[in-house]
Parts: sequence; structure tokens; C-alpha cells
Amino acid sequence: MNERLSKQDLKNDPLMRHTGEVVDFAQHHVRILLGTAAALVVAVVVVVILRGAGARADDVAAGMLAEARGDLAKANPDAAAARLHDILEFHGGTTSGKQALLLNADIRFDQGRYDEALTYYERAARAFAGDPVLGATAQRGLAATYENQGNHAKAVEIYEALYGQTQDPLLRAELGLDLARNYVKLQRDADAERVYQEVAKNPVNIRAAQEAKQLLAEVRSLRVAGMDPGNPVGAPRNP
Repeated sequence: MNERLSKQDLKNDPLMRHTGEVVDFAQHHVRILLGTAAALVVAVVVVVILRGAGARADDVAAGMLAEARGDLAKANPDAAAARLHDILEFHGGTTSGKQALLLNADIRFDQGRYDEALTYYERAARAFAGDPVLGATAQRGLAATYENQGNHAKAVEIYEALYGQTQDPLLRAELGLDLARNYVKLQRDADAERVYQEVAKNPVNIRAAQEAKQLLAEVRSLRVAGMDPGNPVGAPRNP
């Protein structure tokens, strides 16, 4: 009996056939595996480059924002606005770019350019939607802009939300004054009195509490006299 395996036997042997299939699979897929590994390396390199570029953009934008604040400190809002425009155009997606929206809105507001301020405050409110501090700052600026445009109903809508969600007693008192003032403009005296009473009891913001007491007395006296507390000259109420 021949105990040696012939070439034909080796070819037909199940173990050898399986080994050959494994070798063929490896040879066939090695190029794919190498290509995948190369692609992963390239992806990692791209991420590192992009992160580095993003960090540099943040640094540049932060420097420009600091310069804009310096211009404002020197009472040069036009120069500050020009720098902020460049930040928004070239680095708008950075953290400093978002802050530039808010600062730009403040400049327009101080200049009495309320339509432009409204646009920037709206963009800032969206950009800082998840930020409890800067988001609220943008919203308050938005409400103040509506108030200065004479849209007291829209201002009340925003002030009510801020007043209801603010826990800090100092800021809450200030927002209460803002809200009650706009209630008066809308001839919602009962609401104004309610808020003034709340602010008057504020134990932390003493200045706001004293102001609320004074304004509460004015609203009550004008209401009793049948005058419009929302009118600075005390004109009769509209029928």
C-alpha cells in the first residue's frame, strides 16, 4: 500500500483545499485591508489638521475680538464694528465669532440702529440657545430692542419668559422692572402692580426694590385718577 500522497491526493485533500482557500482569501483581500488602513491613517491626519486649523482660527478670532473691545473702550464703535464684521465674515463659526454677534448687536443698539440690532440679537440668540448666560443676555437685548421700537407686546413675551426662568435674585429684580414697565405701556396695570410688588420684596437687589415701590405707587395713583401711566404726560386713557 502506498502511504505517500500523490499531487492529486493533496489537491483533493479537504484540509489542504481549505488552507488554499484561506490563502486565496488573504491574497485577494490584503489589498483591501491595506487600503482601508491607509484610509484610516489619512482620516486621522485630516482630523488633526482640521483641529489645528480650528484652534488657530479660534486664536485669531479671539485676538480680533479683544481688539474690538479695546476700540469700544476708546469710544470708537465704528472701528470695533469693522473688526467684528471681519470676525463674522472669516471666523463666524468660532466661539469668538458667536460673541461678535452679541457685541455687534450692542453697538447697533447704542447707536439707535434698532433694525440692525434686532437682526444681530436674533442671530446671537440662536447661536447661544444652549448657553444659560449668553443666551439670556441675547434674549434680553432682543426684548429691549423690541421695546425701543414700540413693540411692547413682543417685548413682554420675551421678558415674561426670562423673568419666569431666572433664579438669580439680582437679575430677576431687573427683569421684573423691565417686564412691569412694558405691562404699563400695554395698559396691563394689574400685571404691572403684581410684578412691582414682587420686585419690591426683593431682599437682595435693594435699588430695584426701592424703584419698584416708587413705580408701584405711581401706577396706583394714576390708575385711581383715571390717567394712563404708560403716557409720560399722564394723558387720559383710551376709551
